[in-house]
Amino acid sequence: MLVSLNIQDKPLRYSPAYGPSIDFTVTYNQKETQQPGTFTYSNLGPKWTFGWLSYVSDDPNSQLPLTGLYRSGGGAEIFAYDNASQSFVTAARTHATLVKTGAASYERRLPDGSKEVFALSDGATSYPRRIFLTQIVDPAGNSVSVGYDASFRVTTITDALSQVTNVSYELPADPLKVTKVTDPFGRFAAFEYTNGQLTKITDEIGIQSQFTYTTGTDSIDTLTTPYGTTSFVSGQNGTNRWIEMTDPLGGKERVEYRDQAPGISATDPVAPNTPGITNASLDVANTFYWDKKAMLVAHGDYTQAKITHWLYNPDGTVSDIVSSEKQPLENRVWYTYAGQPDYQHAGPSANPSQVARVLADGSTQLSQFEYNSIGKTTKSTDPVGRVMSYAYDTNNIDLLEIRQTRGTNNELQRKFTYNTLHEPLTDTDAAGQATTFTYNAQGQVLTRKNAKNETITYTYGGTVPAGLLAAITSPPFNSVSAVTTFTYDSFKRVHAVTDSDSYTVTTDYDNLDRKITVTYPDTTFEQFQYTDNITGAMTLDLTGSRDRRGLWTYRHYNANQKMDSIKDPENRTTQYIWCTCGALTGIKDPKDQTTTFYRDIQSRVYQKVFQDGATIDYLYEGQTAPNTVGATSRLKSSTDAKSQRTNYSYFADDTLQQVSYTTTGGQPLSPPTPSVSYTYDPNYDRLSTMTDGTGLTTYGYNPITVPPTLGAGQLASVDGPLANDTLTFGYDELERTINRSINGTANSSTVGFDSLGRTNGEVNNLGTFDYTYVGATNRPQMLHYPNGQTSNYSYYPNSGDKQLQTLQNLRPNLSNLSRFDYIYDKEHMITQWTKQNDASTAQPLYFTYDGADQLVLWKNNSVPPLHGGIIHQLTYDFAGNRQTDVYDEYPGGGWDPTETRKDESFDSVNKLTAVAGADPTPPPEPGPIHYEEGEPPPPPPADTYTYDLNGNQTARIYWRGGGNTFEWDAANRLAAINYTGNDNRTEFSYDGLSHCKKIVEKTGTTVNSTKQFVWIGNRI
Repeated sequence: MLVSLNIQDKPLRYSPAYGPSIDFTVTYNQKETQQPGTFTYSNLGPKWTFGWLSYVSDDPNSQLPLTGLYRSGGGAEIFAYDNASQSFVTAARTHATLVKTGAASYERRLPDGSKEVFALSDGATSYPRRIFLTQIVDPAGNSVSVGYDASFRVTTITDALSQVTNVSYELPADPLKVTKVTDPFGRFAAFEYTNGQLTKITDEIGIQSQFTYTTGTDSIDTLTTPYGTTSFVSGQNGTNRWIEMTDPLGGKERVEYRDQAPGISATDPVAPNTPGITNASLDVANTFYWDKKAMLVAHGDYTQAKITHWLYNPDGTVSDIVSSEKQPLENRVWYTYAGQPDYQHAGPSANPSQVARVLADGSTQLSQFEYNSIGKTTKSTDPVGRVMSYAYDTNNIDLLEIRQTRGTNNELQRKFTYNTLHEPLTDTDAAGQATTFTYNAQGQVLTRKNAKNETITYTYGGTVPAGLLAAITSPPFNSVSAVTTFTYDSFKRVHAVTDSDSYTVTTDYDNLDRKITVTYPDTTFEQFQYTDNITGAMTLDLTGSRDRRGLWTYRHYNANQKMDSIKDPENRTTQYIWCTCGALTGIKDPKDQTTTFYRDIQSRVYQKVFQDGATIDYLYEGQTAPNTVGATSRLKSSTDAKSQRTNYSYFADDTLQQVSYTTTGGQPLSPPTPSVSYTYDPNYDRLSTMTDGTGLTTYGYNPITVPPTLGAGQLASVDGPLANDTLTFGYDELERTINRSINGTANSSTVGFDSLGRTNGEVNNLGTFDYTYVGATNRPQMLHYPNGQTSNYSYYPNSGDKQLQTLQNLRPNLSNLSRFDYIYDKEHMITQWTKQNDASTAQPLYFTYDGADQLVLWKNNSVPPLHGGIIHQLTYDFAGNRQTDVYDEYPGGGWDPTETRKDESFDSVNKLTAVAGADPTPPPEPGPIHYEEGEPPPPPPADTYTYDLNGNQTARIYWRGGGNTFEWDAANRLAAINYTGNDNRTEFSYDGLSHCKKIVEKTGTTVNSTKQFVWIGNRI
């Protein structure tokens, strides 16, 4: 089995308006065996290849039983020839088909309808004759052409718009070596060689990748980039092979192929009871992979590596088709394939027909699949027996229908029609509602018409270069459509986007097509930086971003391109701590408070530790303790700092069956937290019932019928535990909810939409609400209430980003009820909010923020009958916790200048512990507090707060006396509030979705009131 170093780089790339992308991808394959000893065509040196170099090797004199196709990324795809059908057998992994179209031409046809054309022969009269790739055609018929010179050098790559990428050869002594590739816009990648070996690649933004080779070989031993140097070592002993990589930070990975590895048995302790699966011969044909974590803790232990067990080819060599996979702490996942001659040998397809594993309870989780001749799924059966069937056109490519076919069921989910280019013309849902598409000759969408005959139109070319999107036009509303237009830069990248308000945003890019500035109508701009903030070197990462106010946020990345710090405009730095294994192990906030993550050999978190020492512990299905062998990676339990354990159980299809709460010993908690249990539809993966502490909730769905009706397959009803809480839903042609009723039609709400998808009205028990909008935009203009009241909205012009300027509520007689005016900064933070009730004087509030958008000052103007206004000045610690609130209620009023101050204290996990200076019962006429001369003021009185180990607030004690205590359930939901100084108590109950369903007010054991709530989604 091949164990090989594979390096891939894409130093130049672009995507034309239509047709295949033009990516110049180069690939190194250490164990490449398909290259000649001496090149007679384009090359990048030994073991390297590029994406546009591909050819078929045949014998011009006879049909070989096996024909090889040299793939664009290296290696060979072998096609067997079937004499009976006079055609090639479909490739097992890619399901590509090789078709001989002439004496010296072939096509490689892909399952998506695309194809590769090979039509340039090297003229050989015997084996091997090479027939080179000349064209790639996408499913819509758009093609890329590959041009050659007389030396069979690739010289041009011409995209579907006739834009040419040129390939240059500038080494007179080695004229077949590619030295430069230049795209149609002048960007280029360069290649440099030493002694015929590729040693440097420079991409289109100047980033260099450099390679060194083990002396006397073509094996790369180092790769150096601006991030650092990665090294490689490899070896072989007979059929056993290995390779080891060390990254710039010292993290190591290892891949090894080995038969009869130490500790590896021929059989597994557990295996599925599934036909076709044989628990044998597991000690051979294995590849072992130790990732960086496994190399740290279990290097050399084969039982702790990820194991891939392979099938054999008919000739006895090891194939690239997986027989089973084994993670170190999980049960093995087994695969079988249709047409296998036996359990050890591969069949004609690499698509598994069965995927099975043993779960923690000993049962087998089995998924089953069937396919057509080119690998498209025709039937899938999930682990609980739900069956979906997929029907295709006679071309085997175009999906025509999706049906639910469990047992005798035959319910149509969706159906499609296509044009000859494999593009969908209609997409019809289970309710029989069709979306219709039209296309231009290049396969670009021209129109999309929904089931309500509302059409979106796409326009190309004309005012912009050919093939590029010029405009998107919405369906008309009152004969007016919203039109969004686009312009492009000289590289044919979107430069300006203008909406129906003539609001234009422009974007500029670097040579890697990354945005570097975004400019708005007021001329303010955002800026983006990709150079390292320390070295100044160009990187692939966003290292700095400037907002429209000129404030910068900086990011730093380690040598493995993991972000290890981010500094905001207030110079507060958050650090991300990475193990050399590549996993996140800690987050340190700007106050140096750290949250730590401990991970097992599979890098799963098994413990989370907060700065105060509180922990959350996790176990995965089948485990009895962390870092032990389990069954799967489904979460089994989490144990909080109070030793409350949340337990999870699952159905065979991985859907959640139950959530329960116990002690670590499995006993009920005191007081108990109700468990939640779920059941699911036997035919569809959707919830049927939920049983929780409030009772049973049942979910009903509209049937799929013939002929279909609106809302088919959609949620029809939710019937909760109460006698009068049943919710029902109605749908329109676009599957939008247009009607909702609670306990019958007497309590219904109906919503309407206009042709632009905006809510234009709602009718409920309060009456009729009507909405109007600004033109064809989504900005509300007016809301009419049933009582004649209106809400009116006005907005700033484009220079103000169309932000809301005024919201005014008017009585039916058009007199002012309330008015709110807003002024913003360039990042849409409110800096002034003016409110006016009735005919009173307008009351402005002013806000000032720091660079992190934290409110640092707010004030108002004179507020009669007080002497002046109110000013609050706020400060924060490095974690964003408010530390002080200094406020003066009579600035300029002539009184003692002593200010009132409120200080807030926080613990190491940012929980508020005290508020000094706070007073819940202030004197009626506030004023300064005076002290005797020379006497230091006493510490300010403080309200105090306490918390449980999970961080839930358990008490608030006022410095003047009194307060509250709080109780929490095991799901960290507020269960009760107790009021100090009396017997009053408030109790809360929740459903399985953590919605508060009931609030009970008590005095002692006497119930004073009970409120129950019905939820629709996340709304009461």
